[in-house]
Amino acid sequence: MKRILSGINDILKYKIIRFKIVRGVRRIRQSQSRARYKGFRFLNIDYEQDRSKKRARMNQVINSFKSTADFKKFRRFYYKSLSGKLLKLFYSVRNILLSLFLAAFNDLRHLLRRIVLGFRYKHAFLLTGMVLAVSLGFYYLAFTERCKDYHKLIYDLERQSSEFSGEVGIFVKDLWTGKTIKINSNMLFPSASLVKVPIMAALFQAQEDGILDFSDEIALKRRHKVWAKHGLYRKRVGTKYTIEQLIKHMIVTSDNTATNMLVEVLGFDYLNEKFAEFGIYDTNLCRGVMELKLRRRGIENYTTAEDMALLLEKIYKKELVSSKASKRMLEILKSQRVNDRIPYLLPDDLDVAHKTGSLKDTISDVGIVFTSKGDFIICVLTLNEKNWRKAKKFIRDIAAHTYNYCYGKS
Repeated sequence: MKRILSGINDILKYKIIRFKIVRGVRRIRQSQSRARYKGFRFLNIDYEQDRSKKRARMNQVINSFKSTADFKKFRRFYYKSLSGKLLKLFYSVRNILLSLFLAAFNDLRHLLRRIVLGFRYKHAFLLTGMVLAVSLGFYYLAFTERCKDYHKLIYDLERQSSEFSGEVGIFVKDLWTGKTIKINSNMLFPSASLVKVPIMAALFQAQEDGILDFSDEIALKRRHKVWAKHGLYRKRVGTKYTIEQLIKHMIVTSDNTATNMLVEVLGFDYLNEKFAEFGIYDTNLCRGVMELKLRRRGIENYTTAEDMALLLEKIYKKELVSSKASKRMLEILKSQRVNDRIPYLLPDDLDVAHKTGSLKDTISDVGIVFTSKGDFIICVLTLNEKNWRKAKKFIRDIAAHTYNYCYGKS
């Protein structure tokens, strides 16, 4: 018994136990646990004493320790004793139980978190599903309504086409539902100025390939000039223009002089090669836009309504050349100043990106109409109509009927 008591008194001399004692005392005072109180009763510490007295006593016990060698000797002696083994076992069991409790608490915390988040995600998924279902419902109703409208529209367009004295090619496509109307859409028509749209795309492709830069300047020469009331025809020979300026003149005002300057830069072979790469296989360029002498000899530039629609759809979807190039081409087409056909009977607040084409026996217009109820492509090509006013009126009526049937309803 004396050996046990001496071992208990000796343990107070070790610095390694000091922090454990202080921690144990704090826990005893906080929890007021009888079991813990009994576990530390052998320390013979009066818990009712003042805190300063306890600190003084603790320091006195610790400072009685003289050297590291004595500390090691006392530590070996104590842990071989019965009380040392019991205390070591007590702390080991306590640490194991504490670790198990913490592990169980963490698992419970993660479980609760998963339940809460799962509940939240469940409602989020439910709400998302409801929104998606409602959206799909509205989309289905709008899709079926648009299909019905197009089904009615096709009979009206066929009737108007049959009453037209010349030949017509029509391609209408709703860019939301994909519903299309085709009337002679693969029939070859003289392209006239419609070919300027694929020429513009080829120029953007040449810049993308590093063949040219839009800041490059081209000097106006006499052979480039094509008679016109305004535009570059009235400019002095030798005047220099950047390629970007010439593209705007070619599309916005349909300037044939600017077109000749740009065609000379790339050449016919390169342009026809790019036309094929764009997927417009029925479109070609084998003479200048206004080289009428070659036209009288049977050399003609051709295109189809479907080719023009395919090119416009790629521009709309930003798939032609690049997204940036398609966006820029769409902006240029929206700046068109010749608005006497497709946009003529449409509301003024609508954006129309289009390009016209005119020769003595052919009047055409192709473009994209942007509305609040959906965008659509419309390409109308006419041939062999001697009265160009009737041909323009026909294109206006086709565009107006398409808008009123499907997009102008209140």
